[in-house]
Amino acid sequence: MDKHPDFEDIRNSDDFHGWAKEQPKSIQDWVYNNADDADLASRALDLFKKDIGMDVAPKKSNSKRSKKSAADMVSTKTTSVEPQQEKVWTEKEIANMSMDQFDRYEAEISEAMQQGRIVKS
Repeated sequence: MDKHPDFEDIRNSDDFHGWAKEQPKSIQDWVYNNADDADLASRALDLFKKDIGMDVAPKKSNSKRSKKSAADMVSTKTTSVEPQQEKVWTEKEIANMSMDQFDRYEAEISEAMQQGRIVKS
């Protein structure tokens, strides 16, 4: 609710539900099969707003998250991947991205969704 004060209006809109029905199953699950992960629900609202051209408020610059160094943001938990294999994304990894990061990887994430390379976290 803090991130999306218009949540109730969006949740009750036909536009949102129409948009959700056109999304891959993993994103539909963020909306319809998600009773306890507000981050995923918020990410779905971010995507909806971006897709319809609604301005998404930027994150506050004084947050603890933005004060982290780049080294702190790099995940050290990796799996062995053959060089020719494409990245397998997790829902949590996507949900934890800033809007700038998501914008940078949006095409790759969309391709991964279509190819089934997004797994539940």
